[in-house]
Amino acid sequence: MIPGPIRRLPKFVGHIRGCSSSLAAVVVLMATSLSVCRGEPFGERLRAVPYTDVTITGEFWATRQLTNRRKTIPHLIQMCEREGRVRNLLRVAGELDGDFEGTRTHDADLFKVIEATVCTLASTPDPALDAKLDELIRVIAAAQRDDGYLHTYAQLRSRPGGRPTRLNLFAAGHLVAAAVTYYQVTGKKTLLDVAVRLSDLIAAQYGPGQRVDVPSHSLLESALVDLARATGERRYEELATFFINERGHAERSGRKSYGVHNVDVVPLRQLARADGHVIGSLFVWGGMYDIGVRTGDNELLDACRRVFDDAVSRRMYVTGAMGRQSDERFNEPYALDNRTSIGEGCQSAMLMRVAHRLSLLDADARYADVIERVMYNNLAANVGLDGVSFFYHNRLSARPEDAQGRPYNGVVMETDKRLLPRNCLDRQLWFKVPCCPPNVAMTIARLGAYVYAVSEDSIYVNQYLGSAATVAPGNVSVKLTQETNYPWDGEIKITVEPNVPVWRGAIYLRIPDWCRHLESTSGLYRSRFSASTERNWSVQVDGRAETEERRGYVAVCREWKPRDIIELHLPMPVMQVVSHPDVRGNRGRAAIQRGPIVYCLEATDHAGSVRDIHLPDKADLRAEWRPDLLGGIQVIQGQGRRRSGSQGASPDLIAVPYAVWANRDVGEMDVWLRETGTRVLQEDPTNR
Repeated sequence: MIPGPIRRLPKFVGHIRGCSSSLAAVVVLMATSLSVCRGEPFGERLRAVPYTDVTITGEFWATRQLTNRRKTIPHLIQMCEREGRVRNLLRVAGELDGDFEGTRTHDADLFKVIEATVCTLASTPDPALDAKLDELIRVIAAAQRDDGYLHTYAQLRSRPGGRPTRLNLFAAGHLVAAAVTYYQVTGKKTLLDVAVRLSDLIAAQYGPGQRVDVPSHSLLESALVDLARATGERRYEELATFFINERGHAERSGRKSYGVHNVDVVPLRQLARADGHVIGSLFVWGGMYDIGVRTGDNELLDACRRVFDDAVSRRMYVTGAMGRQSDERFNEPYALDNRTSIGEGCQSAMLMRVAHRLSLLDADARYADVIERVMYNNLAANVGLDGVSFFYHNRLSARPEDAQGRPYNGVVMETDKRLLPRNCLDRQLWFKVPCCPPNVAMTIARLGAYVYAVSEDSIYVNQYLGSAATVAPGNVSVKLTQETNYPWDGEIKITVEPNVPVWRGAIYLRIPDWCRHLESTSGLYRSRFSASTERNWSVQVDGRAETEERRGYVAVCREWKPRDIIELHLPMPVMQVVSHPDVRGNRGRAAIQRGPIVYCLEATDHAGSVRDIHLPDKADLRAEWRPDLLGGIQVIQGQGRRRSGSQGASPDLIAVPYAVWANRDVGEMDVWLRETGTRVLQEDPTNR
């Protein structure tokens, strides 16, 4: 999503705050209070740095971005064509005969693929792909009715001569989002014009004095805010505000409620807990944030913080996954069943976006900690190393008997005979509702957006990965080059090159939660490495050590000159991680983590069942670089123990990153391992 307009504080404020003066808090508070009193938009403290200004060079993500561009995007387009999404548009446009193919979501799926494709073009122009998009957009425009209506499911299934009027607000949201992105990247307005006509039709039907209702599955609100920014037309923001204000007021308005599942029971400003459909909720929170920032509505922003904090502190798996498979809703507090986690790719994408937005508002590293946990674990695991296979369910414990999904008897590529169930132990080529693949592809393409943020005279370094970027704190342009083998290595070198002889400002360097204290930012997980290693991280500039850490950042305030170098050392001991005691399924269990990477045991590396392998609490675990395995990974090795009564000698334990599991043989997998000498709760299904 596009960041909103920024209300900039006086230039000296950020620098004073960065240098830890007690006066800074007073100045910021006064400036913020005056802003609200005058009724001006509150704005974020920080400005996002566009992903187009960051080139990722580090192997972990650069390789995945290349695969995303060369394999994933063409695969997504091909599957949309094979399943009839483009043919439906051609039929509505009168260019092809036949009946509707597919499901109600078919239009939305195509719009998401278009947006993901545009994001890859933003960093790497491709004339052939650009021409392909132009043709798809031509067909979309041709299928749109003269009054702006566009929903092929209804248009093709209506009676002959019929003129359907019921709008699909979910598909509309994806169309508007894709249109704004396409316009920003290419400057072409064809799809934007389609989005404007459709949005005008929605505005003519919904709002005060008209139909009082909300989208059942939220998304449109944020898309309308983006459209308002792109066109300068405030009416789209006003429509988004209407939807946000109306959600949770069904009884007052005399309309149908979409229930807890769709976040339509409690007025949004009163939300206190994360509940309902995970993806839909995250879309709602994104809309709350956008409207809150645009209008200075602190009640909305506070509610957004509350539900986010509740989600990550009581309902998030150690990999950054959220939700349960049965109904795709948030788990009850601490009820984190490892075999029934869902952790959709959509959830990874939207959780990262919401966390990123809140980080711009609060300038607090805890949000970047959550983003890092998600991106290196749940997000990365969603797509196979081949770039064309995907998980729908990202479980943390896999058993062969769990793969009981009903096969999807849709398209199967001629070159692959795999069926396509959602609930299986192997990644699949496609799904009946393929919401996740394009969202994952889009997020990987946009990953550079999460690396930096700026204020008037400060730069925030939120993620560490090999990269080259140009950022603009105030009127100065600063080139930043990160050299690192992160996440496998915690040695980071950042070269700072302002475009002026001297730039006086502050650079904030995030010290990851796994490195700066014993607990994760969320408080759900804590590591067992000794407290003596807790402060072994270091930050140096020209040989001078910086040691003061606040809100997860070390602020380096100085006069920066071209070729100044920052050196960070973030030690990466192999950690045994344990859960909050209220997570019953993980009592008597530990997970392995090194740096931001969460590890797992796969059956292919061990004789017998992985469920029989115990982890001694004082096991000597060591990291080993394996360039020949799964594209090059750091494995964790050590001596495990066998469960009492099981056959075989004490096994050599080999753990691989969760991000790359199921890229070899399909079989058992566990993130949480039984600890030697502890009793595991037998009644919990994750412990069988």
